[in-house]
Amino acid sequence: MAGDTPDVQSDYLAAEAGRQPQGKQNPALATGHTPPPTSARCAPRCRNASLVRAKQASATVCCVAVGTQVLVSVPFRIRGPLAEARRLGLSAKQLILGALVFVVAGAGCGARGVAGGSSAPTAVAGALPGDFRLLSTGGADGDAVHSAVYGRRGTDEAAGRVRIESVRGPADPKAAGADPEVRPGEQSTTVRGHPAVLRTLTDEQRPYAKQLVWREQPDLVVSVTADDRVGAVELFTVARGVRLIPQSAWTLLFEQSSLAAQIGRVTRDEQRVPAAAGTVGGRPWTLFALIPAHFPLSADDLRVSCYQLIYRHRRGHGSGCGPRPNWQRVGGRVFVFGATQLRHVRVRPFRGRGFDLTVSTRRLRAGPPVRYYATPLPPNACAVSVSARGQAQSDGSGAGPISGRDERRCAHAFG
Repeated sequence: MAGDTPDVQSDYLAAEAGRQPQGKQNPALATGHTPPPTSARCAPRCRNASLVRAKQASATVCCVAVGTQVLVSVPFRIRGPLAEARRLGLSAKQLILGALVFVVAGAGCGARGVAGGSSAPTAVAGALPGDFRLLSTGGADGDAVHSAVYGRRGTDEAAGRVRIESVRGPADPKAAGADPEVRPGEQSTTVRGHPAVLRTLTDEQRPYAKQLVWREQPDLVVSVTADDRVGAVELFTVARGVRLIPQSAWTLLFEQSSLAAQIGRVTRDEQRVPAAAGTVGGRPWTLFALIPAHFPLSADDLRVSCYQLIYRHRRGHGSGCGPRPNWQRVGGRVFVFGATQLRHVRVRPFRGRGFDLTVSTRRLRAGPPVRYYATPLPPNACAVSVSARGQAQSDGSGAGPISGRDERRCAHAFG
C-alpha cells in the first residue's frame, strides 16, 4: 500500500535484509472481513457469529467482532429465537448462547457507551509474525487505554513479545508511554498512511524494544512495541496490519483474555462436566471440570476451567483454577487435582518419601484444551510435587495446605 513504506527502511531495516518477512494473517481473522461503515447499514450475512437472545423484539441487531475475528454485520427483525436460528443457519443453542449481540434501536452498527465518553475503537493484530497468538489483554486509565500482548503460547518471554496499545479519547498518550511526536534522536516514518515515530526503548542505556507510534484518527493513538527478540520487519508487518474493533467487540475480547479471565473463578453459569472418578474408603469421589460459559467464544478465548471435587457429600474447589495442582481435604480425605497437558502425572511428597503415584489424565471434548486428573492421598500427606513421570521431584509443580489445621500440622512436621 502506498504510504506504508517506512521512510527509515533503508537505514533501520538493513540489518534485517537477510531475514524474510515472517508476518502472517492472524488465524482468528482468516475468514473475517473489515467491518463496513455505518452508512452501509450492515452487510447481508453473518453465519459465523454466535448470538445471544435479544430482549427487544423489534430492534435492529448487528453482529460485531468476536475477539480478533472481525465479522460483518447483519440487520434483521427478530421474529423469535428459533425462527432467527433457522433463517441464519444457526442452531437454537447458537442463537441463545454465544458471544455478543449489539442491539441498536433504529441505529447503525457502531459501538456506543465507551468509558470516558469516547467511542474510539481499539487496535488489535491482524497480521502476526510466525506462530504468534494473543497472550493477554489489559486496560488502564479508566478503560481509556487498551493493550493486547502477542507471542508464542506456552513459552516464556524469551521467545519474544509484541504489544499493541490503543490510547483512546481524552487519554494522554505521553502519560501512557505512547507519544506520537518525534523527539530528538528518533526517526520519522509512515504507517498506514499516517506520520509515525520509530523509537528504541532503553533500560539503563541498554535497548530492549522497538516502538512504532502514530495517530490513527483524532481520538486514537496506536503504539506497537516489539522486544529485541522480534525483528524490525515483523514490527512493521504487525503495525501495518492492525485492525480496529468497536468497544463492544473489545469488551468481549477482554472478558476472554484478561489476566482475570486466565486466573479464573468459580461462577454459577459454568458447565459442570465429570472429569475423573474413583473410590476411597469404600466411598465414591468425583472431580468435575467447571467449563467457562459458552466456551469458546472465539479463537482467542483464553479462559480456564475451575474444579469441583465431591466426596461424602462434601464439595471442594481447591485454591485456584487453571492448569495448576490443588491440594484440599474434602470429606475428611486429602486429594490433589488439577489440569495439565501431560497424559500422566507423577505425585510424590515435595519433601522426603512416603508414596509415589502415577495418575492418568483425561481430555474432555468440552472446554479448554487441557487434561484433568485427581487422586486421593494418604490422610497425613502434606505438600506434594506434581510432575511428568521422568521429571525430578524438585522440578514439579507444588501443592499443599495453605490454611487451617492441615497447614499448621504440616508446618509443625517440617519445622
